[in-house]
Amino acid sequence: LQSATAAGLCGGADRSATAVGESCWREIWTHVGCREASAPPYEDWHQAQSLEVLISDAAQWASLPSEKHRTACYGENAEL
Repeated sequence: LQSATAAGLCGGADRSATAVGESCWREIWTHVGCREASAPPYEDWHQAQSLEVLISDAAQWASLPSEKHRTACYGENAEL
């Protein structure tokens, strides 16, 4: 989460910024390795979170080993 590439996400938005928008959320989702097509909808919960929390949340979805998380991130044919 401290990577140089994370610093450039969403046009270099401040990590404490909230209400970063759907396009930023999709950028975060794909940055952590998940498929853009599987990005969860940008909802009120996302709107209230900081950029840093959204990056952390997406990274968790990308790395948790459960079938639910793997499928949500990588799609139906994700290797478990």
